[in-house]
Amino acid sequence: NLSQSSRNTGDRSGAALVSRSDPRRPACHSEWSAIAPFHADRIAGAIRMTDAHKPDGDLSIEVGGNAITGWEAIDVTLRAEAFPNSFAISLCSKEPITSKVVIAKAGDPCVVKIGSDTVITGYVDRDSNTTSADGHTLSLIGRGKTQDLTDCSAEWDGGQILSATGLEIAKKLAAPYGIEVKLAAGTDAGQPVPQTNITYGETAAGIIQRNARNAGLLAYEDSDG
Repeated sequence: NLSQSSRNTGDRSGAALVSRSDPRRPACHSEWSAIAPFHADRIAGAIRMTDAHKPDGDLSIEVGGNAITGWEAIDVTLRAEAFPNSFAISLCSKEPITSKVVIAKAGDPCVVKIGSDTVITGYVDRDSNTTSADGHTLSLIGRGKTQDLTDCSAEWDGGQILSATGLEIAKKLAAPYGIEVKLAAGTDAGQPVPQTNITYGETAAGIIQRNARNAGLLAYEDSDG
């Protein structure tokens, strides 16, 4: 999403913008390593639930067709001038994990909600299961869909984009990852950049953020990724 920078307008009301991304998993995630999967029916506090009995303000993560709540440690970061958004959640259990029912594993698509509000749509980056004398600590770490723009090198034939606005450049670089870019209502995309050169190994995120700043815009990730 692109919205007018507060440095220019003093208003970020246009940031509440909806974008939608292709649900297919980009190829670059195949290099990520999964740790131990989670097992639903032996985790204290992790329950399958519906909106009918989900308490307001409680954090839940929807993954693999289940919505899991009861997390004891929660860290959610939503960035206003950067991307991706991120989360790290964990809970403890004194029981051994013996079931074959997997809750989540690295690479799984997920949706993080607080109450009924979606805050992050993305993927699980890492799942971990650590054991001590006191029990098990189970953790999920993940980020929003725009993580591919920060993890992968920018892709564009010829390595050069000519006469394009910051919005057009962002759309071109996000397209290979199925990420849609939109401009906030009432926001000006700015003048076309005569020539944008893509340096080998440079990330799409770096190019998008640089051009957004030059146009007086904020590039960020919304709750839909």
